[in-house]
Amino acid sequence: MKEIPMSTTTLDVAPLFVVTMLSVPDTHYLKGAPQGSRIVAEVTGGSFEGHRLRGTVHPPGGDWATRRTDRSLKVDARIMLRTEDNAVVLMTYGGIAIPQPGGFLNARIAATFETGDEHYAWLNCIQAVGIGKTSGASVTYDLFELL
Repeated sequence: MKEIPMSTTTLDVAPLFVVTMLSVPDTHYLKGAPQGSRIVAEVTGGSFEGHRLRGTVHPPGGDWATRRTDRSLKVDARIMLRTEDNAVVLMTYGGIAIPQPGGFLNARIAATFETGDEHYAWLNCIQAVGIGKTSGASVTYDLFELL
């Protein structure tokens, strides 16, 4: 196989924020669907904080995950963020979560944002990546802006 040259071996990123979300695990469960078992975890609250923005997580929101045959989860989430100065931001992300011993999950995600607030319009053009893990009824992601 011919090696294809890559322009870089690392990605330039900048810290964006850390978000912790509280959820009701397995709010709805659809076992044995054609693409895998569907699990909906409703997000009930939380908070986020970074250098350029901070605030709280508000319903409605949740993760419409698919448990695949290899036991990994395909993440499909939509979360409503409210900044400390009352701007509303929709965070949408997908990714893969891998089960760990003790029932925890490690996740890798790609996130985008939408807002109509002019002060945070810069978020509309960001592609972010995140590293997360669950702890009981919460999940925490460290999010980074791709530069």
